[in-house]
Amino acid sequence: MTYTDKVKKELSGLPVKNACCRRALARGLVYGATVSPEGVLSIPVGSREAAEFTEKTLREVFGDVVKVGKAGGRSRIMLTVDFAAADSSGDEQAFEKACPDCEAAFLRGVFLACATLSDPHSASYHAEFVPHTAKRTRSIYRLLDKIGCPPKIINRKNGTGLYFKDSEVIEELLVKLGATRAAFDLMNCKIERAIRNDENRATNCVARNIARTVAASRRQIEDIHRLAESGRLETMPYDIRVTAKLRLEHPEASLAELAALHKPPISKSGLNHRLEKIAHEAEKID
Repeated sequence: MTYTDKVKKELSGLPVKNACCRRALARGLVYGATVSPEGVLSIPVGSREAAEFTEKTLREVFGDVVKVGKAGGRSRIMLTVDFAAADSSGDEQAFEKACPDCEAAFLRGVFLACATLSDPHSASYHAEFVPHTAKRTRSIYRLLDKIGCPPKIINRKNGTGLYFKDSEVIEELLVKLGATRAAFDLMNCKIERAIRNDENRATNCVARNIARTVAASRRQIEDIHRLAESGRLETMPYDIRVTAKLRLEHPEASLAELAALHKPPISKSGLNHRLEKIAHEAEKID
């Protein structure tokens, strides 16, 4: 079962108490359905619950024009209705005198019929409606914009899509449709990603610090070896020779750790001063 199917299963389990809302939901299902050249409307369903809910809702409103079948390898609810009537069922006028919940019920039906939602756990945030006709696309766009979830538009081979990339807008849309469980799942996913990103940033920061420490230590050790091979190290002050010896013995130590190894411990600035002297003397060697 895809993530889209899981969300549609959740939407299919929501009670629709008012008869007007059930009619609006049924009209949304029809409005989002694909239409064959023969005029048969079909709605893909990915779960038994969604299939039973869709069939029951459509039969209640449209009667025995509904049947269950398969197309394109997927189970589909198919029905024969008047195409002109179906194409006008999404007009905004249909909701002017209806209860305030009818609009959301209609869009829930449209989502069940023609929308997809990417899995936020494994992909980028993306929700999309792909209505069958340009007229339906315009009507659905206006309704989504009206409820505060304005989509972006993309042209696809099978029609014009209305899509969302903003996770907060997708959350808002899911809540308005009634898919609160899916909305909370998306919120939790965002929190998990943020935590992982913070952990990765911290890990990367530590890795960069280690890389810098290793690179600096390598340069210092090379300088010390050059000084020792040239005989210059033995002519340098005692405190410089002590620092050189400790660096050779502890190549992995950070500056703070190396400073603490001195007896008595010295400051990082004092250690830096000694290492700079070593580097300066090493540069004089041809």
